[in-house]
Amino acid sequence: MVHEYAIDPTCLTNWQRLRFVADAVGVHNGRLISEYPPKTWRLNAERARNQSLPTEHTRLVEYLKKIKPCLIPSGGRAYDGQGRDWLTNAENAHRALPFRAIVSEQNPRQQSDVLLIDEIDATTNLWKTEHSRHVPRNADEMAKTVSLLFQIASDIVLVDPHFAPTRRFLRPIGHLLHLCANRRVNSSLRVRLVVQEENRSASAGDTFEQRCRSEIAALMPANMQCEFIRIRERPAPSEKIHNRYVLTDWGGLDFGIGLDDDDDSGGESDDVHLLGKEHFDFRWRQYALMEAFDIAVPSATIVGRKTESTGSAGSA
Repeated sequence: MVHEYAIDPTCLTNWQRLRFVADAVGVHNGRLISEYPPKTWRLNAERARNQSLPTEHTRLVEYLKKIKPCLIPSGGRAYDGQGRDWLTNAENAHRALPFRAIVSEQNPRQQSDVLLIDEIDATTNLWKTEHSRHVPRNADEMAKTVSLLFQIASDIVLVDPHFAPTRRFLRPIGHLLHLCANRRVNSSLRVRLVVQEENRSASAGDTFEQRCRSEIAALMPANMQCEFIRIRERPAPSEKIHNRYVLTDWGGLDFGIGLDDDDDSGGESDDVHLLGKEHFDFRWRQYALMEAFDIAVPSATIVGRKTESTGSAGSA
């Protein structure tokens, strides 16, 4: 639902192109831009902008400023800056680790995955994105839906009020946590699992917490940490704890049924929705900043103990 595009920075030479890209990107639109070539994409875009007319300068600066927060690390894709042009490099990189599409000023080899920047519109194949999707309720498909976000996020909040340490919850959680071990960024990572606690006699270190600690730790890569947070609704009038979310510092999605799978029954699907910017900001304040709910029990820190030799939780 959130896709990575390679856009030739040297084709962003006028305000019409820059505005089109600036208005189209962002997690809430389902599009992010790969910083390809690594480390020099921004510099090349600045140089392209500087070729424009002086009267366009202010507008171009503003549009480029809107684009930059939507740049993501290129995932280690190779770039030969000496012997090949940008498009040839991008096509080669695409074969090794696919982008959703490549956006360029030209397409001399008539590649189906290369889109011409002046011909793209909302109906263009590979540029169209989904804001909602029917997702099979199995751990692998659920993880694929958030894969790109987990590669770039530094703060992840998993919300399922009815989480329990049973197989139908643990399989998807295991896949999601495994994604966190394959990130493109070097920043520290914070992961939180937020659940509802209705038992008024619950306490830190109780049986429920111990079961969750044991089961989740076995799914997480060694030394990775996850905060286990139990929350309660505040006295009425207050927000109800009901919906299920995957929230990150980039954006988020809601899962209609939950973060559990169909327990091997097969055939079930869920409606997953990409949160609009304002919608996401609202839910982030509620669940990440805890502006809407009370902490029921002091949070617990779970430390992973899964090693590579035990297999990959994220494998298909």
